[in-house]
Amino acid sequence: MKTKGSIFAVVLASLAMAAAVAACGNNQVYGNGTTAQDGQYEAYEPHEMGYPLAQDAPAEEVAEILGLVPHGEIAMRHVAYMNNYLYGRIAFTYREKEAALWLVDTLLAMGYASEDIQMQEFAVEVVAGLWPQAWFDAGFQSRGYSQNVILTIPGQSERVIVVGAHYDSFPYPGANDNASGTALLLESAQRMLHLDNYHTIVYVFFGAEEVGLIGAQYYLAALSESERDNILFMVNADVLFEGPYLLYIYGFNESLRPDAHAIVSAWGDMAYALYGAHGVELIPFPDGINRWFSDHTVFYLADIPAVMLSGLDSCERWEFTPRWILHTPQDCFYYISEAWPGKMEWNIWGYSLFLEKMLTHRYEG
Repeated sequence: MKTKGSIFAVVLASLAMAAAVAACGNNQVYGNGTTAQDGQYEAYEPHEMGYPLAQDAPAEEVAEILGLVPHGEIAMRHVAYMNNYLYGRIAFTYREKEAALWLVDTLLAMGYASEDIQMQEFAVEVVAGLWPQAWFDAGFQSRGYSQNVILTIPGQSERVIVVGAHYDSFPYPGANDNASGTALLLESAQRMLHLDNYHTIVYVFFGAEEVGLIGAQYYLAALSESERDNILFMVNADVLFEGPYLLYIYGFNESLRPDAHAIVSAWGDMAYALYGAHGVELIPFPDGINRWFSDHTVFYLADIPAVMLSGLDSCERWEFTPRWILHTPQDCFYYISEAWPGKMEWNIWGYSLFLEKMLTHRYEG
């Protein structure tokens, strides 16, 4: 696999299991317990990320270096960073807001202009009694403020591909759910700086997914009817490390979007080519879109073709297995790395290759 031998992988492999258990294997609630609204949280300061590319390098040099960086390696750095410094990204807390600010900083550091990026803020009343007390202890509020971070990359065509992932989490590190999807989008956005995209690409980092897909609902509701009709399809990346299978779960209203057959066929060709070239088996799961509720659900119910990228143990949403780490303290970079060595690297490598093909393809119609 391409990420083997990297300095980053070697450093991670040197971490002891004892440290992983101490950091992630208990039931503590992560988070600082302070909200964005109370004004008591220390001002956010960007952390040094250690990007593989110099920000001020010439564009040609950056593109050449980026081509030598294995797919998924940049994303893995982001997953580790979010796990270590932005854990407990509970909806409506300042930690979630801090993660949103970090996303903006990261996109700017890549080279995107501030006018390409939008912080879409929203507020919502939270129904009491639906969430554990531990969430409230960690800063969860009865009146919630959250935000989507939106990056727009214009293309030759005004038809839009929406690529989404939620960045909020349960009160745990949230490496799998959903630093994995967030990091995949960040790497994709960095690579798209040096790739051609025929269609306009809109990356949306959704807030408040874990409490009812609220960020996705707000984003779609804010679009005009013509803007919604202009969406070619929506890609959602969520829970990429749950199991060994790399699924793409899709669905669409055939009577309203007969052109989606050609889109899905193109995805099948891409998956077949990746299997032949790299041995990455991307498994299609047609009409499975209703078996897993995530941000794609909002688009699918609005008759927009949607596909979810998710590394699951099986196609059955509620089939519990020994690998099940979702919404537990074991959703931690170091726990997953020690329990299933290489799984994170393999999954995110395969999805990075697949997503790049999905976004650089010219869909007809």
